[in-house]
Order: sequence, then structure tokens, then C-alpha cells
Amino acid sequence: MEIVDWNELEPVAVGAMESRTAQLGTMVVTRHVIPAGFDSTPFYRGLPGDRCPCEHWCMLVRGRMRYRYVDGDTQTVETGQVFRVAPGHLADVLEDSELIEFTAADDYAHKAAHLADAAEHG
Repeated sequence: MEIVDWNELEPVAVGAMESRTAQLGTMVVTRHVIPAGFDSTPFYRGLPGDRCPCEHWCMLVRGRMRYRYVDGDTQTVETGQVFRVAPGHLADVLEDSELIEFTAADDYAHKAAHLADAAEHG
């Protein structure tokens, strides 16, 4: 059995967002603490469609967020909701939020490398 204590994980900053990540088997679990108004758009430039290419399974611990898709669809989520986010999305952080996100490890590795580069050079 794999157990993770968030407080033992090193926080990583992506702009004003703080993330703590652990791999559990073939999945990556990430805890994001994100301020209202955070704009992730610049960090995804250069990925397909300039959007997050990963599929996620999430729980919004607190806050309110809206996901935008390339086809114009949107998905708004609120505190306590569990949901799936399809590939090809960007997020609008409508209120200070804490998000728990599960992603396939292989998909996450590619995105994480891109985000680290964008944060360093952006």
C-alpha cells in the first residue's frame, strides 16, 4: 500500500500556484493550491492546442473553477465536487481553490516537463 503525506512533499511553484505531487503506481496525484484569477494560459503555450493535453480525475476541496475546452464547452466545478476533466482544457480559477488531481503518470510526465520549462523561462 502506498500512502502519501502532503506535508512531506516538496512544494513546486508554477507562477502563483503551489503544487505538491506524488506518483502512486501508474497514476500521479497532485494537490494544487491556486489563487483566484490565476492564469495558466502562458504555461501551456507550445503544447497541442496551447492547452493541457492530459485527462484528469479531480476533487475540488475548496473554491470554484471553470474549465474551458477548444470546442467552446465549459465545465464549472465547486467545493466538494468530484469530476473528470477531458484533454484539451484550460482552467479559470474563480475563487481561491484547492484541487486534488489524478493523472496517468506517462501523460503527466510530459506535461510536467513542459510546465517546469515554461516556469523557468516564462
